Amino acid sequence: MFISSRYDLSGAALAGAMLLGVMSPANADGIPRASAKDDMSFNWSGFYLGVNGGAGYGPVDKAVTFKSDSATGAGNFFLNGIFTDDPTFGGNSFSRAVFSNGLVGGAQVGYNWQLARSWVVGFETDFQSGVQGSGSVTGNVDPGMLNTMMTLTASQDLKWFGTVRGRLGFSTERFLMFGTAGLAYGRTDVSAHMTNPTVDTVNPPGLLCPANQVCLSGADSKTTSGWTLGGGFEWALWSHVLLKVEYLHIDLGDQNIRMVAPNPANGNGFLTAKFDNSFDIARAGLNVKF
Repeated sequence: MFISSRYDLSGAALAGAMLLGVMSPANADGIPRASAKDDMSFNWSGFYLGVNGGAGYGPVDKAVTFKSDSATGAGNFFLNGIFTDDPTFGGNSFSRAVFSNGLVGGAQVGYNWQLARSWVVGFETDFQSGVQGSGSVTGNVDPGMLNTMMTLTASQDLKWFGTVRGRLGFSTERFLMFGTAGLAYGRTDVSAHMTNPTVDTVNPPGLLCPANQVCLSGADSKTTSGWTLGGGFEWALWSHVLLKVEYLHIDLGDQNIRMVAPNPANGNGFLTAKFDNSFDIARAGLNVKF
């Protein structure tokens, strides 16, 4: 009798526990769950801030274009007689690739609104370090005209930049795919110079350039604004920790400099150098959501 009673009490306790489990709101469908909190979908709404890092690079082709002021003079002579290898070319222009590249890093802050289960809109602003690069080309002058060589060098430095962008994304729970576009701004430093690396003085029409000297040079620094467009992916690793990867194209417009003859060179043979200040940024970021 003692043993039988003990098993009866155990069976009653088990039946009561199962009944309470079925009646519990967190188990209304009869399937046990850890907690009601774990059953909730992730919501992207809220402020966030974080840091990022990655790589940036500039255009590979035609990053800077040199143009002569006129069809005569040293500028035209250099472009058509040296770098196109055709003194009768008459195009008065020459393009040179300046490949800018380097690491970028910075911080961002933004806000998301989850409009529906799958759609998220928001804004983000960031501030970054920049990238830099240079390129050069050496041209042979026709020996019948001037038995020498000239070197043309250009450099482009995006000192820093920032963006203010809108974002539109499609989410599947903790994964967000988004596009982004908006305003970009930044400071660019550009320079170009043409040198005479020979032992002879160069004396084309309108210019006197001693040996081993800079014949023409120019530089400019400015802060300007433009546009940016890109997209990426974001994951909610935990409730308040977000990881993203992102690509941005940034266009800050063209920047022109006038190349003139510095001492000891002198004359009126001028060139204009036009830089294409556009860059591509690939980066990863980590955000904390509030």
